[in-house]
Amino acid sequence: MASSYYKGGARNDQPVKPAVNMRPGTDLQAQKWSITKTEGGREKVRIKAQNFRQNKDSGKLDLEGVELEVPHKTGKQFDRITTATAVYDSAAESLFADGAVEIILAVPEGQQPNGHLLHIKTSGVTFLKEGKVVTDKPVEFEFDRGNGKGVGAEYDTESRELILRDQVDINWLGANHNAPPMHIQSGYALYKERDAVIYLQPWAKLNRDTLAMEAGPATLKLKQGRIDTVETTDAKGTKTDPTRKLDYQAKQLNMKLTPKGQVTSMVAERDAVLVSTSITTRTQVNSDKIDMAFDPGDKDTTLTKAIATGHTEVESKPVPRPKVDLADTRILKSDTVEMTMKEGGQDIDNVVTRSAGTFEIVPNRPTQTHRWITGDQFWIQYGDDNQIQSFKTVNATTRSLSPPKPAKPGQKKAPDNPPALTSSKNLKAEFDPKTSNLSRLDQDQDFKYEAGDRKALSQRAQLDQTKDLITLTGAARVWDGTGSTNADTIVLNQKSGEFQAEGNVNSTRLPDKKGNSSALSNNDEPTQAKGQKMSSRDNNRQVTYEGNAIAWQGANRISADRIDIDRENGILRATGNVNSQFVDKSEEETKPDDPKAPAKKDTKKKTADSKKSKSTSTKKASDAPPKPRTASVYTVVKAPEMVYTEDNRLAYYKGGVVLTRPGLTVKGQELRAFLNDSEDDSSLDRAITDGGVEITQVILKRTRVGTAEHSEYYTADDKISLEGGHPKFVDSLKGKTEGRHLVYFTSNELMIVDDGESKQRSVSVMIKQPKKQ
Repeated sequence: MASSYYKGGARNDQPVKPAVNMRPGTDLQAQKWSITKTEGGREKVRIKAQNFRQNKDSGKLDLEGVELEVPHKTGKQFDRITTATAVYDSAAESLFADGAVEIILAVPEGQQPNGHLLHIKTSGVTFLKEGKVVTDKPVEFEFDRGNGKGVGAEYDTESRELILRDQVDINWLGANHNAPPMHIQSGYALYKERDAVIYLQPWAKLNRDTLAMEAGPATLKLKQGRIDTVETTDAKGTKTDPTRKLDYQAKQLNMKLTPKGQVTSMVAERDAVLVSTSITTRTQVNSDKIDMAFDPGDKDTTLTKAIATGHTEVESKPVPRPKVDLADTRILKSDTVEMTMKEGGQDIDNVVTRSAGTFEIVPNRPTQTHRWITGDQFWIQYGDDNQIQSFKTVNATTRSLSPPKPAKPGQKKAPDNPPALTSSKNLKAEFDPKTSNLSRLDQDQDFKYEAGDRKALSQRAQLDQTKDLITLTGAARVWDGTGSTNADTIVLNQKSGEFQAEGNVNSTRLPDKKGNSSALSNNDEPTQAKGQKMSSRDNNRQVTYEGNAIAWQGANRISADRIDIDRENGILRATGNVNSQFVDKSEEETKPDDPKAPAKKDTKKKTADSKKSKSTSTKKASDAPPKPRTASVYTVVKAPEMVYTEDNRLAYYKGGVVLTRPGLTVKGQELRAFLNDSEDDSSLDRAITDGGVEITQVILKRTRVGTAEHSEYYTADDKISLEGGHPKFVDSLKGKTEGRHLVYFTSNELMIVDDGESKQRSVSVMIKQPKKQ
C-alpha cells in the first residue's frame, strides 16, 4: 500500500493495514511506499521504497529498494540516492543506509541519469533532515572527466557541497581522453558544485604525466566540468624529461589548464624558484614572481617563456662530470628577466633583462678570474645544453679580481691583486662552446680601465680571456705613477702588467728620483719616447721601442731603429741607425749671478781620468778661466749600436762611430762616451775611441785632422790624446806632427808629442794666425 505525507496541514491519509502476514515486531508492512516532504510549497525530498515495515517498538521504518530524490531549488535538477535497504526515522526525519549506497548528482527532472553526471558509491550513509548525506566509510565516485575515492564524506543537498574527509584520490581527465589524466591527492577535499570549485586541505599533490607537484592548501577552479585553474600555496613541483628536469617552487602557485587538461601557464609568486637541470648545466631562477607560458602539444606541454619580476637572480652552474674541468658559474641579477625557450622547451634560447642588472662570473677553479659586469640592460644568447653563447649590455662597467701571483721567497702569502675596473658604452661577451667559460669581452665607445694606479683609455677594447690580454684601439692611452703611453693600439696583459703599443707610440716616463743622474738619465726631468712599437715588461722596468724610435730628456735624445731600456739595472741599448744627442748647459743656465743656477762643482770632484789629463797640462792652461758659452753645445754620436750603463755613466758605441761637437768630429770603430752629472756644465766628460780613429777640428778656415788607433777626448780641458797605429796630426796651415803619443789642447793650441825615442816629451806649439783686418 502506498502512503503519502504532506507537511503543513495538507492531506494526511492513514496507512491501510496489509492483508499479508507481518513479521514479529512489525506494526505495519506495505509495498510501493513513498513520502514527500515540502517546505514553503517547494519539494525538499522525495523518498520511495518498494517495501517497508514499521517497527512497533521504535516506530522506525525498514525500507527496501529505496530511492531518495532531493530537488534543486531551480526545480530543473535533483540529486538521487539509491540503496537496497534503509531505516527511516520519521521522528528525527533521517534515513540511514548501512549497505551500499549510490548517489547521483544533478539529474535533470524528468530524465534518467546519464554517464556525464557525478556518481558516488559508498556505504553507511545517513541522510539528515537538513538535507545532508553523511558517511565515515570509504567512498568511490565517477564522473564524465574521471574518477576518485576517499574515506568519509558529506554531501549537503541544499548548498550542493561535497566533502571528502580523508585519503582523497582523484583522476581527472581532460577533454581529450587520450591525454594523460591529472592525478590529485589530498587529506581533505571540499567540492562546491554551485561555485564549480574544489578546495584541497591541508596538503595537495598533483601529477600529470611528467609533471608532479606537492603543495599546501590548493584550490581547483572548474569550467564546464573540467579543471581550468589550480591555485596552491607552498608549492613545489617537478617536470621530468629524458634529458632535462624542471623544478619549481613558490609560496603561491597558480596554473592555468587547457580543455585537454594540459598546463598552458603557471604563475609562481613569493620566493619563486625555477630550476632547469641538464647533463652539463643547472640553471636556477629566484624571483618574487615568475610567469611561465607553456605550449600545449598533442600529448604534453612544453615551456616556451618565463618572465621573472622582482629581485630576480638567474644562476647557471656547471654539473660536475668525470674528467671535465668545472666551468665558471654565471649569476645574472636584475629586477625583471625574460627567458625564452628553444623549440621543444628543453633548452634556453635567450634571456633579456627589462631593467639594469649585474652579470657575475664566479670561478670554480683557483686559477680563474672572478668578474662582475653591470649594465642598463642585458641580452643573453644560449647555445647547446643551456650553455651561454654570448651576451651584450649598454652603459657597462666591469670589476675583475685575478687570483694572486705565487708568493715570492720569504713571503707567507702573496699580496692580493688590485681589482681591475672598466667602463664603456657598449659591451659584448663571448663564451667558449667547449668549456663554456668566458673567451672574449668587447667594449667600445669611451672605454676606461683602472687597476691599482694603472689606468687606460681608448675608443674600443677587447679582452682575450684565455690569454688575459686587453687590446685597446683608437686613441689608446695607458698610464700609472711612473708615466704614460699613447698609441693607436695597446695590448695590456692583466696578469703580468706588461703591455705592447703599436702605431704612433708616444710615452712619458717620470724621473726615478734615485741616485745621481747624468746627461742621459736626469732625475729632474721626465723621459719621453716615440716609435712605431713599444713593449713594457716587469712593471715598466723593461721597455723597448722599435721603428724610428726616439727617447729624450729635454734637449738630450737618442734615436735608433730599436731602443731597449732596462730601468732595473740602469742599462739602455740602442741598435740600428743610432743617433744620440747630449747638450751642454748654456751660459744663461750657468751664469754666477743667477741665484737659481746650480752651484758649480769643485774641479776636485772630477773623475780620476780627468785629473790625470789635467796633470799633463801646463799651469797656464789649468789656470785659464773657463770660456763662457752663449749658446747650447751639442754632442752628437752616430753608430749602428750603443749600450749605456748608468752605474759608470758609460755610453758604448760600436760598428763605426761618428761623434760631433761644435768644430769637432771624431770617427772610429768603437767609442766610449763617459757622461757627466746632470748638474755639470758639460754633458760629456770624455770620449775614448778605438779602431781607425780620425779626429777633425775645423776653426774658421783652418782644419786639423788627427788619426790613430786609439784616442781620448776630454771636454773639461779641451784635450785630445792620440796613440796606437802611428798617431798623426795634420794642420792645414802648419803641416803635420807624428809621434807614438800625441796630446793636443784645442783651447790654447798646445801640442805634446811623445815620439818614443827619448824619455822626455817634446812640446810643439802651434801659433795661431792673426785674423785679417
